[in-house]
Amino acid sequence: MSVTLGAYNQTKGCWLAMQLELAHTFFARMRGLLGRSGLSASRGLWIKPCNSIHMFGMRFPIDVVFLDRQGRVVKVVEHLRPGRLVLPVKSAESVIELPVGAIADTQTTVGDQISIVQSLSVDLGLWSVDRSPLGGKSEALLEGNPKHEIVNPKRLEFRIWDFGFPRRGSGG
Repeated sequence: MSVTLGAYNQTKGCWLAMQLELAHTFFARMRGLLGRSGLSASRGLWIKPCNSIHMFGMRFPIDVVFLDRQGRVVKVVEHLRPGRLVLPVKSAESVIELPVGAIADTQTTVGDQISIVQSLSVDLGLWSVDRSPLGGKSEALLEGNPKHEIVNPKRLEFRIWDFGFPRRGSGG
């Protein structure tokens, strides 16, 4: 069984990153993307908690999305070059670092609602599994914000929504 994260822009109906690495420990947040030569398309790094980043020692530019506690975009920075600094963003609770062009490609803007999505994959060794409450209709993933769906027919893989942020009225 494996667990990965993704970042989905609910406002625009598109993925910011389908594979999102979580940096939530002190050392993981401090290291960030340092030492890497680049960031592949549809990948990203979610730094939590975080309200400011630096690019000292980085080898490549990135796009950056700052999120508040509810997952709303409070600041976007496109094409942030190595050696630069983004000062603390008052209402930001976390940051998503993305490949250059991700913000423009998805038209992500301040005020958009981002959901951090958990994908849970269980390898059952089956060629076909359809346990989806949606009847296997993957296009329904983007319509009406379902709770989960089967993503890969060879593996029992569910997408579970709103993993990273508490829902309104949940006391979180």
